[in-house]
Amino acid sequence: MASGKEWCGESMSMAEGRTRIDLNSLFQSTQQRMVAELTGIRGAVDHGGTLGDETELAWLDFLARVLPNRYRVANGFVVDADGLRSDQMDVIVFDRQYSPPLFMGGNVQYVPAEAVYAVFEVKQRIDSRNLRLACDKAASVRSLRRTSAVIPSADGALDPKPPHRILAGILALSNSSPSAFPKALREVMAQVQEAQRLDLGCALNHGSFAVSYGESTVEGVVGSSAATSLVTFLFRLLTDLQAIGTVPAIDYSAYVRALEIDGGE
Repeated sequence: MASGKEWCGESMSMAEGRTRIDLNSLFQSTQQRMVAELTGIRGAVDHGGTLGDETELAWLDFLARVLPNRYRVANGFVVDADGLRSDQMDVIVFDRQYSPPLFMGGNVQYVPAEAVYAVFEVKQRIDSRNLRLACDKAASVRSLRRTSAVIPSADGALDPKPPHRILAGILALSNSSPSAFPKALREVMAQVQEAQRLDLGCALNHGSFAVSYGESTVEGVVGSSAATSLVTFLFRLLTDLQAIGTVPAIDYSAYVRALEIDGGE
């Protein structure tokens, strides 16, 4: 039997012999492809509506490729059992396993509020106006009613899970004022209501950001370098999604009751 010293030496030798990869280069190449794609879209498309559509599709495609399989992404509307609807959202990150989309018409999806993890506004540029627009859209989702049903399990019925806080943010190619952005972001977030607050975002050419909040104040803004904007945004999003865990089990009977009321029965 090998001694502790021999085992330690063997482990070190094995570690030294392993092939290493440059993670930074891998992440950089992913970001460069994304920047090239969005820059190419902006240069090739003149019409504002078409430009916005193509930019949204690029972000949707990226998130669909990198997020774990439990998550789905789509653009569309968020709805609740009372028949209320959010503003149209550019990116909805939702749970497909336990709370599937209720309605699909063409490329537009209607996602039940219970299924939503996060929503994002997509723009070519982040500025104060677009920040406020993203805040208003976030509030239109967070104001919807979410049901939560008992969850049957092998160990017995689990109590309904309290609805989590839905994440919200903004995604763009550039930032209108990179050096002044942290201060401007703090000012906007300090003026909006809790339901309007943004949590994270990314301007590919200038950096990502994440905001932390106290009970009624902005506690801090963490940014990143332009070179790491995409990967820092992605890992912050994954960390926040991991903290949420699983969405509540949707109470389908609430939606059935809404149909009966709408049908006049």
